[in-house]
Amino acid sequence: MILEAAMILYFFSACIYFLNLITVVFKKKSRLFAILLFVLMFILMTATNNSNGENGDYRAYSNLYNHFLNGGTLANIAGYQTDFGYMTLLYWVSKLNITYNAFLVLISIISFFLIRSTVKKITNNYNAVLVFYTIFPFFYDAIQFRFFFAYSIIVFALRYLLFENNKDYKKYFILVLFASLFHLTALFYFVYFLVFLNFKTLLKALGILSFIITLYLFISNISIVNIINNIISYDKIEQYSVGNIGYDLNPLTSFAIIFFMIFFVFIITYINKKNESHTTNYLLLLNIINLLILPFLLVSLDFERFIRPVLFINYAVISKEVFNLNSRARAVLLFSLLTILFLRFYMMKDSALILLENNYIFSFFVSN
Repeated sequence: MILEAAMILYFFSACIYFLNLITVVFKKKSRLFAILLFVLMFILMTATNNSNGENGDYRAYSNLYNHFLNGGTLANIAGYQTDFGYMTLLYWVSKLNITYNAFLVLISIISFFLIRSTVKKITNNYNAVLVFYTIFPFFYDAIQFRFFFAYSIIVFALRYLLFENNKDYKKYFILVLFASLFHLTALFYFVYFLVFLNFKTLLKALGILSFIITLYLFISNISIVNIINNIISYDKIEQYSVGNIGYDLNPLTSFAIIFFMIFFVFIITYINKKNESHTTNYLLLLNIINLLILPFLLVSLDFERFIRPVLFINYAVISKEVFNLNSRARAVLLFSLLTILFLRFYMMKDSALILLENNYIFSFFVSN
């Protein structure tokens, strides 16, 4: 009976997703289908738990939050600690006397609002954006929630780089600093200031050089993290390099992700040639800049997280372009993109299972 109820629930969830996918394929829009898919994603992200002991991030942050909820302070934390800004956020929200999952609801609403405010400047085709995002990287975001919150601020900040009538370097700088309070790795996004130089040839050369260096490191079996640690000591890079989230790292997986990133460079290049604009020009440069992390992917897939803010913008631009293509071109674009995304999803299927198996609302319907 329980298995039957679970299958019905998963079937219903799959139907919501494929209704949105069909809407995209047939060049339509449906606000209702988009809302249903968003609600499903919202439930998976905010009603999560750690019932089977495999959601390590949830365990760490819920314990930290409950420390504050039970009267603890920032000065007497005995267990896991993280970036001061995020701990401060946990501390003050706990003063509302709400549960950790209610905290997830509150911060998720803020995060999605920040992301939507930038995406809507590009497209209102939310069916397509959500179809792409659900496959990747939603399940990672739902688990790595702290980074999701930090990078939602980066997505909001990207408006000050990507939109010609809205350029503001100071605001982008301030927002990146603000995001780094919640996740220090957000400082990586200062590298996006390279787009202001607008040296396309130089940035393309750096992208190609990064790929060549990656091949050399792979062939020579050299770790770029060890090279960096010999120059500067940075705990976060070293922490990511041990692959402590449990990825099954192998060369095939690493090169599949490298191909995934290069694929978006080609897609955005194609769109930029058809409908060149300030936004697509700068977006292409951001995708090329992201290639600088290629050598790190041979060490740990955790470095892939840095591309996620730009992925949202990629999805928005592609979702807009879908309506401008003829049937054949649209079919080729969607088929290639969805194939790449589903392959990427297959590599992270364990994360999807963790969310599906650790959810209060899903468990409620299955057990009743």
